[in-house]
Amino acid sequence: MQFDDRLATVLRHKASASAGARTQYRQLLDLLGRPQPGRDPSLLAAARLRLDSLAEVISVRERAEIVREQGRRLNDPALVAQFAEAEPDIASAALSSARLTEAEWLNLIPDLPVRARGFLRLRRDLPERVEVLLERLGVRDRALPLPPQPEPLVENEPEPQAAEAPPVPDHRQDEHIVDAEYTEVEDDVAPAPEPEPEPEPASTSPDPAIAAVTVGAVAAGVAAASTSPRAEPEPQVEPEPAEKPSEIAALRQRIDAFQKAREERPAGPPADAAAPALPFTDSSTRQEELTGFGFSTDTAGTIDWADSFAASRVMYLSLPTILPEDLTGAIERQLPLRSLPVVLEGGPGIAGEWILDAQPRFSSPDGRFLGYAGGFRRPLQAEEPGNQSDRLRQLLHELRTPVNAVQGFAEVIQQQVVGPVPHDYRALAAGIAGDSARMLAGFDDLERLSRLESGRLRPTGGDADLAAIFRQHLSQLTPLLQPRNAGFVATLGGTCRVDLARNEAELLSWRILATLGSAAAPSEKLALTLDHEGSNALFVADLPASLNGSEDIFAARGKPLSVAISAGPFGPGFALRLARAEARAIGGSLRRENRRLILTLPALTTHRADATQSHGVPEHVA
Repeated sequence: MQFDDRLATVLRHKASASAGARTQYRQLLDLLGRPQPGRDPSLLAAARLRLDSLAEVISVRERAEIVREQGRRLNDPALVAQFAEAEPDIASAALSSARLTEAEWLNLIPDLPVRARGFLRLRRDLPERVEVLLERLGVRDRALPLPPQPEPLVENEPEPQAAEAPPVPDHRQDEHIVDAEYTEVEDDVAPAPEPEPEPEPASTSPDPAIAAVTVGAVAAGVAAASTSPRAEPEPQVEPEPAEKPSEIAALRQRIDAFQKAREERPAGPPADAAAPALPFTDSSTRQEELTGFGFSTDTAGTIDWADSFAASRVMYLSLPTILPEDLTGAIERQLPLRSLPVVLEGGPGIAGEWILDAQPRFSSPDGRFLGYAGGFRRPLQAEEPGNQSDRLRQLLHELRTPVNAVQGFAEVIQQQVVGPVPHDYRALAAGIAGDSARMLAGFDDLERLSRLESGRLRPTGGDADLAAIFRQHLSQLTPLLQPRNAGFVATLGGTCRVDLARNEAELLSWRILATLGSAAAPSEKLALTLDHEGSNALFVADLPASLNGSEDIFAARGKPLSVAISAGPFGPGFALRLARAEARAIGGSLRRENRRLILTLPALTTHRADATQSHGVPEHVA
């Protein structure tokens, strides 16, 4: 085999069914378990990620059987380390059958989890050095180390006279014993100091005599000790465990102090006690308000499982008892529950208003009803329009920064500012710059709509001739609609001036006409009329069939039928909603009546009848 592309071939196929997933798992395990030199590291990383994704489809028991079957071909230390971090069954199967060299085991074992090293100790076929390493690491793995025991006191000083030997007090403390040991090691001549020297009536020797006796006893050594009236040395007093508390004893003292402080605490709010803080205080068990949780029910609608942080508060809650009256039979009819407002009673963390979403569950393949699965979530609190506008502007500011940077770098590449660039890359850069420009235009439309609907923006006033602007835009749209034999049949009056700047009027006119034109079907003709109605300018247009079927045209999300005409990146519904906000901002309106779209704007001048009676109004057919 000149080129080993088996791993790439396996990764190229997607395992959808469970049987295919098990087959691919075996193939990847077989290929990864036997490392080959020269393999692409990216392919190896992709294969290990595919193993993790397949683990979500295949059960632990099946994966453990596959690993155990192919364990003798498991010779890759990296794969063994990956399996050691998996479930206990997988780790046991991999570590009990993997075949690695002695050097690979020695490098791998220190990085393995404690549990994985425990599985390795059950093997009897490991090299001797590996077992020695496991035993050395096992000192800390298998049990907690014992607390250090105090060393026994070794007395090298025989007492010259039994009558003059001072009695050993039973209440000797550990620190006194340690001081005696330290003194004997440092200076063999000086006697060990006593904690509280007591006067002895039988001995009145001055200090030099005591020193002479001590020196003589030391010189005599073991012989002097053997001639002592005491045939056997006095047994050492073992220090009691309570005199030098270990960590466990200290913990017990803390627990006792906490329980005592809790018993003495008066009823009412918790006082500032001096008891040590333990993990099980009232503050740690304080319930916080939940914002959402998942659950499942049985066939009667009683919750039998919930997220761990909410289970103690909602377990065995019956959904039929909290549903509205008109939906009490929804559980019996096994209907889906979508966005239902309900009220839960209980503690401060669970009580209040909730939104319920749940779907019925059915077994496969017999289709037996198993209950519901869904979630509760808190309803969103209504915000002031001004706050929503501010938050949206902040979000758009964060989005504009990276898009502007991308657009700038793309233009640098496309224009070859820093040097020659291949034409293919220039074309790609030009496309990226165009996409960035469209995204920035969409951000501008979002911000404009937010400010208009919150009342923070009013279009610039002026003296724009709406009829002339409509004629200009119709002449631009006509060539784009002719290939589909679609168009407009427009009846426009004379001069129709409104309180808008020309650029604002052009934006409003283009949004409406481009939205209607892009939604027009082939061979569809739309009638347009612009006239005066009292002190207002009235524009009436037929709705295309694709928009007429929408219940709310201001929320329509249909794709434009003409890709050459676009009123904006967010679809026809958003464009019409923005046009409605602009009309309302100057005292007008944009509404739907049956199959017609009606725009009303305040006019600046009255309608002159002679403009139409003497000259007539020609029809503009596009």
